[in-house]
Amino acid sequence: MVAASLRSGWKQTKNHPRFKWGAIDFSAIAALGSAGLLYSGQLFSSLKEIPESSLKLNDYQTDIDALEVSGVTHNLSGITWNSLSRTLFAVINGLNEIVELTPEGKLIRTITLTGFKDVEAITWTGGNQFLIVDERRQSVHQIKIDENTQDILFEQTPQITVGIQSGKNKGFEGIAWNPAENQAFVVKERDPMMLYEVRGFSQEGLGNNISIHTTETINRALSRSKDDLSGLHYHQQSGHLLVLSDETQRLTELTSEGQAVSEMELRADFHNLKEPIPQPEGITMDDEGNIYIVSEPNLFYRFSKSHSG
Repeated sequence: MVAASLRSGWKQTKNHPRFKWGAIDFSAIAALGSAGLLYSGQLFSSLKEIPESSLKLNDYQTDIDALEVSGVTHNLSGITWNSLSRTLFAVINGLNEIVELTPEGKLIRTITLTGFKDVEAITWTGGNQFLIVDERRQSVHQIKIDENTQDILFEQTPQITVGIQSGKNKGFEGIAWNPAENQAFVVKERDPMMLYEVRGFSQEGLGNNISIHTTETINRALSRSKDDLSGLHYHQQSGHLLVLSDETQRLTELTSEGQAVSEMELRADFHNLKEPIPQPEGITMDDEGNIYIVSEPNLFYRFSKSHSG
């Protein structure tokens, strides 16, 4: 049984009334199937024939390896690329902060998230709009960040709360944005592991036609997996999802049919890594195709395509 609610944090006025419960549509995710999701009890461990559109993750090599981000001492979690500012935005759980970083991993500024409990993930949706995920509340919040933003208040963020077999620390871990379809993919880490598709966000805020989609078939397959899901990125050009697993230290490229077509081992001696990535928590990609991964507590990695071939 899925419980969902929609609430706006904007102050209630005649022009800005609080949103009431929205209509929730629990139809199947059309683009995602269970095929290829689970092999021998391990998630994405068996790769299919590589399509031409594949990112070919095995061709990537690290060019920034385990950089400790100066000015960040706590747990870096989700990360996203902003094409307008050409910078990265990452969240720090525990402290509940957002940090803006250069593509080289240098700290630009810190933004305080007041009233949040355990922010784990962030994705840029265009303009000055972002979505962030609070794991403990299992909520998705729409926020605005411009060059003057210093503090974001929980009560002033439009948000969706979805309560699905909640655990103390097994809630939402990753979020990714598909601008072509105006949809967010949200992943629950495990117990059970789930992938959701959420529609209804816009630059004007939340509407009353929020819909959340999932399928029992995928849920059953994911719940049997021994892996976890710690981060997501949607690659618009191919329509593929990059799925990060903390426990297996692996990044997997997943097609819209649910097939794993390439992967990146985040271990020592793979992709020029000197040491394994200890706790990979966030994944994003910039406009040039570089891949960024952050790891607790404050490690920053950048991967680019190998030119050896």
